[in-house]
Amino acid sequence: MRDVSGLLLEEAFARFINSKKALNRAEETIKYYEERFELFNDYLKGYKNITATNQVDEDCITDYILHTREKSPHMSENTMNNRLRAIRAMLYYFMEKGYTEPFHISLLSVRQIPKEGYSSEQLQKLI
Repeated sequence: MRDVSGLLLEEAFARFINSKKALNRAEETIKYYEERFELFNDYLKGYKNITATNQVDEDCITDYILHTREKSPHMSENTMNNRLRAIRAMLYYFMEKGYTEPFHISLLSVRQIPKEGYSSEQLQKLI
């Protein structure tokens, strides 16, 4: 059995991508994972000095969300959730393979903005 306790994020991610390619995932899906990983990995290296899979924990996700909100205050919850979905898929793969200690990754709550209905005049025009 190989020791994967200090596996570099890039190597673990390459294994993740290979598994997705083996499952015949679309090229757009692979690109989606690669782009989101690059953003997350840049954050981990630049702000947390994290390079190995065994260093990633729940606090990293929380800090990444807060950092992203601070850096891009107008980013919607939906956009952040889009990023988190890719990271979550990758990290759950790492957890399954034993590269990272298991923890739960939650998506953000999305505030629903009520839509205004048509006025009576607008409804009459439509009819």
